[in-house]
Amino acid sequence: MEPILFPDNSSFRYEALRTFGHIAYGGADFGEVAVTVERIVPGDYGSWYDEWPATADRVAGAAHSVSHSLAATTGSTTPSTGRDLPQTARDFQEINMINRIDRAIDMTGGIVKGIAAEQMSAPTPCQEWDLRELLNHLVGGMNIFAAQLQGLTPVRDHHDDWLDTDPQGAYAEAAVLDRAAWHRPDALEQTVRLGFGEVPGPMAAVIHLTELVVHGVDLAVATGQEGLVDEQLCAEMLAIMRDMGFENFRVPGMFGPEVAVPADAPAHRRLLAYVGRV
Repeated sequence: MEPILFPDNSSFRYEALRTFGHIAYGGADFGEVAVTVERIVPGDYGSWYDEWPATADRVAGAAHSVSHSLAATTGSTTPSTGRDLPQTARDFQEINMINRIDRAIDMTGGIVKGIAAEQMSAPTPCQEWDLRELLNHLVGGMNIFAAQLQGLTPVRDHHDDWLDTDPQGAYAEAAVLDRAAWHRPDALEQTVRLGFGEVPGPMAAVIHLTELVVHGVDLAVATGQEGLVDEQLCAEMLAIMRDMGFENFRVPGMFGPEVAVPADAPAHRRLLAYVGRV
């Protein structure tokens, strides 16, 4: 798959993805990052080192103005922009992301337990895969993330057979490994290699959460188990996607155009519609 950002410069691409990854934790703004990336001349290190400080200086100036405005009107010198979060707040945001991964593993695990053997060839909302292929993709991804977060080489390719004769057992085993890997103290400091290149830990966590939640919902819809979906988690996932400027990820092989659904549709249906599922 062709990288979306800086396709000819892996260093620029990695650092840009790392910055985008902070959006889900409250540490960056999509518009600021996107505009900065657009101003950088691909491969021009002078441009790279000029544009990021320029953005930082402009944002700091805006925060300084807000601080003075607040001081003049309320006597407080603490800006309420949410930018430049204290370390403790960043830690909270990171813990919250890992907790969401835990919830996604649990939600999808309950759905996988309820899949009957005769449903393995059923179609899914992810149209290129039947149910077994989709579950195999999910279990393979969980194993690969778990290995890479520990600095290990995955034992198989993503699209090899990870399910064998026991799909439920394969998911349960992958869930244990995946959960343990994300709870490592250094998990978000690791680099994960995906099909389009290396991804920093914070962005990798967002991508993995997306896989777990969206494919979990795919499995629920395909097997008539929508009652097991965590609607609150789906609503949170949808909010994260909107905050991150998801439109830039609507490319062939990833996600399609948003599909219209009623505004009062359940969160899981709005989430599937947002990623282009019919």
